[in-house]
Amino acid sequence: MSRHKYSLYAILCLLLLVISIPLTGCQNQADSEYKAASQSQNTDDNNDTAPVLYTLRTDEEKLLLINYLPLGASYEEVKSLFPTVSELMPEGDLESLGKRGLYEAFLNIHIFDREAKLEFNFKDNRLYSYYFRLDELDKTVSTELYQHLQEFYTTYFGKYTEEQQSEGGYHSLSSSWSADKFELGATNNVYTEDKCILSWGFQSKAK
Repeated sequence: MSRHKYSLYAILCLLLLVISIPLTGCQNQADSEYKAASQSQNTDDNNDTAPVLYTLRTDEEKLLLINYLPLGASYEEVKSLFPTVSELMPEGDLESLGKRGLYEAFLNIHIFDREAKLEFNFKDNRLYSYYFRLDELDKTVSTELYQHLQEFYTTYFGKYTEEQQSEGGYHSLSSSWSADKFELGATNNVYTEDKCILSWGFQSKAK
């Protein structure tokens, strides 16, 4: 009787061992695939945006950065989201503004299949505005993207107000939205047919 019990025990142990081997192999394979996928994701896009790929992977998410980075955040909080952001420097590189607690930092970021500059503005180490900027666009592209921004943000923030300015050969169109806790603006600056600057972003409401 004891011999049968011993044999049954041995068989069960053998079965468990056989089952655990493929399970362990699957787990090891899954771990390897996860690491490979993570490494791949970190190098897929521009290096400047790689640290935030898991959070801001699409253009839509980047356009709605306000959902991920609230105004009032500290520079350290911005850097935790964007590890490659530049060091703080006096706004406009003017020491007089630095003495007043006004600083800025910059980040290169990929959006609309282009390289853009993202500017963060701080007052006493608190984020009060940030803006995307696309340089060296031709008029057709800048106009199309400007209209896209109008349509996109209207979906989320309602109707906008628009102003235009013209002086000499310079022309600009600006749209603005007002939300409960912030304001949003987009401006298309047209200098020549092949030299336009498109910028848009969020800022704190004036108190």
